[in-house]
Amino acid sequence: ALNTGSSTDDIDLCGRGLASFPPHILQFNKIRVLLMDNNEISLLPPEISLLLSLNTLSIKKNKLVELPLEIGCIRSR
Repeated sequence: ALNTGSSTDDIDLCGRGLASFPPHILQFNKIRVLLMDNNEISLLPPEISLLLSLNTLSIKKNKLVELPLEIGCIRSR
């Protein structure tokens, strides 16, 4: 189950043992905070740029070797 606190504005997926970015996260277009620390994620999808409300993305301690170019399209609101 997702720990979304009181709403889907903040999603905490830290330490879940995720091997990949959960694609269903992209349907929550109002996400402001997405925490994904301490997983096994090696790739972020280019579609992450569709999360237009995202202003905090934490992906520390994963297996990322590069970020999609589209991540630069996310603008803090």
